[in-house]
Amino acid sequence: MNEIYLDNNATTPLDPEVFEEMTPYLAGFHGNPSSQHALGRRARRAIDGARERIAAVLHADPSEIVFTSGATEANNQAVAAIAGRPEGHVLLNPADHPSTLEPTRDLARKGMRVEELSLDGEGFVDRFAEQVRDETRLVVCQLANGESGTVQEIAKLVASMPRGCRFHCDAVQAIGRLPVDFRELGVTTLSLSGHKLHGPVGIGALLVRRDTSCTALLRGGHQQQGLRPGTESVANIVGLGKAIELACRRMPTEIASIAALRDRFEAALLKHLEGTVVNGTTERRLANTSNLSFPGTTAEKLLMALDLAGVCCSAGTACASGSLEPSPVLVAMGLEGDRLNGAVRFSLSRLTTSEEVDLAVDRIARVVERLRGRND
Repeated sequence: MNEIYLDNNATTPLDPEVFEEMTPYLAGFHGNPSSQHALGRRARRAIDGARERIAAVLHADPSEIVFTSGATEANNQAVAAIAGRPEGHVLLNPADHPSTLEPTRDLARKGMRVEELSLDGEGFVDRFAEQVRDETRLVVCQLANGESGTVQEIAKLVASMPRGCRFHCDAVQAIGRLPVDFRELGVTTLSLSGHKLHGPVGIGALLVRRDTSCTALLRGGHQQQGLRPGTESVANIVGLGKAIELACRRMPTEIASIAALRDRFEAALLKHLEGTVVNGTTERRLANTSNLSFPGTTAEKLLMALDLAGVCCSAGTACASGSLEPSPVLVAMGLEGDRLNGAVRFSLSRLTTSEEVDLAVDRIARVVERLRGRND
């Protein structure tokens, strides 16, 4: 049975063009980028080139880019930068990724007052002006949610912040799927990851606005202005630069076709399976993301049955889906009962075909009908 991969918000396959760009640094060039000899200088030029590529497409300055092992490290570093500041108020989107939720909640133990942002039923921040205060020191809110697909109006939130307040934005799910402009967003820090956009696993970056001080998580080296000590992974950094460049270049022509496939997928399931509900907004959301509830069964049973049927999907973010608890994202949006317990996330990519979508609809419909029949 051919597997149909509809879990691209968890990870994406490596683009062959990205692999080709990385290959010389995996199998040939082996200089340490901190070394002064020719091979070291060649490695340094490769890193500088990747940094410039990323800066160009995200409208940042190359000096603002700090390479990390991934978005989890980048998110932790961004939040840690506030930890040593005076006591104050912190606002946190409860639908954010665990790698921002957990370190931000830890700030409460350091004297900060951490408050969750209010979300409406579609996952949008809806009472920001009421919740932000003069003493607010940090706001943490992702640009696009990987479960619901909801896209926040970050620039508007930033414009409402008090002077001196920092804003950290996790843009992992957005880059390559939405236009992302670091300057226009106005955020203080922004995180991204390679493996969400057909790049390599184990590489990400933190963008830090030039007028902002930032704290290193690690100690023991001078690399990257001391903000991320350790020998840089040249091949992964080169791959990240290529992946972001390709994703952003292809985005204007590919997003519409991906959205059309997503809408075709949803329309067919809504037609064939009575009671199926689209969770989140159907307007301002990621073009590749569909979160559906199938009342009459549970996500746990669905995922096991769909896996056996050759459909790869999930019940939430990969970093939290090992838990049997309901999705914190959907709970924050106010979902409950059968709608909460029967929610599954499907996420497409530019590699998803119309034939795969139609076949997936058939397999999902058969599985849901069978599970519902057992519960009658």
